[in-house]
Amino acid sequence: MKITKLNGIIYVECPYNENFVERIKNAGARWDDMNKAWVMDDRLIETARLLLKEIFGEDDTPSKKVNVRVKAKNEIHKTQGDVMIFGKIVSSAKGRDTGARIGEKVSYVKGGPKSGGSVKNWKSIVPEGSIISLLDVPELSLQQEDPDLLESIDYEVFNAMPNKIELINEKEILLARIAEIDAELAK
Repeated sequence: MKITKLNGIIYVECPYNENFVERIKNAGARWDDMNKAWVMDDRLIETARLLLKEIFGEDDTPSKKVNVRVKAKNEIHKTQGDVMIFGKIVSSAKGRDTGARIGEKVSYVKGGPKSGGSVKNWKSIVPEGSIISLLDVPELSLQQEDPDLLESIDYEVFNAMPNKIELINEKEILLARIAEIDAELAK
């Protein structure tokens, strides 16, 4: 997630999510195709952050991340949309016969994403018994997940050593946030 302030507006960059699209539009944002970001008045930055947290479990501020291993107790599917678990896309189909893809920092240990359904009512599918590793999941997402989805999965948090690049990226995010706070305090 990334929010950039420039000349009284903010640019909100995040993965695609149909619920987020609807909510950010209703909050007054418009899509800027050239910058591949949602654009809105910078006075609405807290609204954008709230929506990011509600949908993805994080915003542009640093948050504690965990790695999660998920086992599907039964088939999980979404008609004409993406299957998301803890804010990560675990199955994304664009039609019945297209197959399905996974999002960033998602890996199937067992099984794989599928597409199915009918031509008009296609589905993105996570088959029963699939085991999926989700990396860098915002810890807040674990508490915000849909209770119905939680009935369909077992999950555990597992550790992975942070690598140097991740630590450098986190440092840059923190320094950028400190610069934002300093600018606000200077006003």
